Amino acid sequence: MDIHASLNVLSRWPLEWSVLGIFLLIVSAENVRAGTNKATSLALALPLAYLLFGIAQHAAGLQTVLAQLQGPAAQAALFGALTMLSYLFVHRAVSFFGTSSAQILPALLAGIATTVIVLVFWMQVAALDSIWRFSAQIQSIFGETYRFWWLLAAYLLLALARS
Repeated sequence: MDIHASLNVLSRWPLEWSVLGIFLLIVSAENVRAGTNKATSLALALPLAYLLFGIAQHAAGLQTVLAQLQGPAAQAALFGALTMLSYLFVHRAVSFFGTSSAQILPALLAGIATTVIVLVFWMQVAALDSIWRFSAQIQSIFGETYRFWWLLAAYLLLALARS
């Protein structure tokens, strides 16, 4: 086997797919180690954070504070804070529904589902998209046209992993 040919193939591999693969491996490894509760909590926290992020600008008492957060980095930090807060709330609620399995197949299914959900919501939030804009190939696969089906399939996979 020619090592230069292998390196040539790897050098042409898009960076985004490598990042997504590494994220998938990390989430799946954590699922094998501790079960799927954390992946489920993150998958459920992202839509909640997205909803809170959209309505926070109109909340009484927050309008003046949030009006000062103009840049994309500040908006992304706000979304990150809302995601962490949502994760803590959801994780407390989900962890009471029993322990989750730490087997390989459910862990991999939950890892795939969580990766898809994070990717779809990343492209949906303009502040995050301005920090890292995925390539046209990933946007055409996971973008607006197909995001409904990807989210539906991801939550179905997550439900299968938890059952």
